[in-house]
Amino acid sequence: MFRNKNVTKVISLLIAVVLWGYVVWNTNPVITDTIKDIPVQLLSVSTLEERGLTLLDAQTEYTVDLRVQGKKKDVGNLKTADIFVTADVGGYGAGEVTVAVNVSTRDNISVIAVNPSTLVLTIDTIVENEKEVRVMLEGELPAGTEAGNLFSALDTAEVTGAKTQVDRVAYVKAGIAAADVSEEETVHEVTLVPVDMYGEEVSGVRISPSTAEVTSILYYTRSIPLAIEVTGEPAEGVQISHISVPDEILIRGTKAAVSGVAEIKGTVDITGISENSTVKAQIMLPNGVLLSRGQSEIEATIVIDETAEDNVAQDEETPAE
Repeated sequence: MFRNKNVTKVISLLIAVVLWGYVVWNTNPVITDTIKDIPVQLLSVSTLEERGLTLLDAQTEYTVDLRVQGKKKDVGNLKTADIFVTADVGGYGAGEVTVAVNVSTRDNISVIAVNPSTLVLTIDTIVENEKEVRVMLEGELPAGTEAGNLFSALDTAEVTGAKTQVDRVAYVKAGIAAADVSEEETVHEVTLVPVDMYGEEVSGVRISPSTAEVTSILYYTRSIPLAIEVTGEPAEGVQISHISVPDEILIRGTKAAVSGVAEIKGTVDITGISENSTVKAQIMLPNGVLLSRGQSEIEATIVIDETAEDNVAQDEETPAE
């Protein structure tokens, strides 16, 4: 008995819902509805470019929300493809501009609200500028190695776009993956990327050419004892207290080249030294061997014996007996 009552209630509820839907569908009342995130198509962008102008944020996707009204059947059948939202930028000059949003849709639908109803855009001047091309190693090489002969066939590339964005470009990066660097000298074709002073990519600009050839080779490194020979004589009356040079230096080259080196020799010329000085040492490197990239030159610190200078001065002041 109890079960029969529950069944009866469910059936009655279903019948009521069906009857309500039938009445609503057939009376087809006027309703309102909100449709969100309708994309905005920007018109006349090419017209701007013909005048030497461009949108600063041309890659940005703008959307609006619409409040529409119409018969329930018509609103229910409305699709995003039936709605066209545009903003025409063709008549504006450089600077921040407010552009009206226009909406068109099916005749049996009324648009009663657009949010936002305008877009605030920035129009900028198109400029071209030459920027330095820098080869950058991306990733880590195996321990005891370094990349050698990293250079690009291009010194500069032309960057074109909105002045604000072009001015942000500090240089053009020619990035080469560490995994692509091998013991054989290799030429890679890499995509050029505009970056700012922090190394972050700058969007919305064009690079010409878009690629560059980059040469690389994998060198092995070794720390080798350094033997320095001192040549020349200091200024008259000056004595050298000591000369400081590194005990070892880091060299690079092919595996065969660096493995056969037991010692690196060099000279330090102290001719005419009259005060504490730093002098570049002349390093004699075997064929096929270079200083490591982080050790471009070797310097010797020369410290004179000030006590000896004082003694000389006192001797000069003391009258002869």
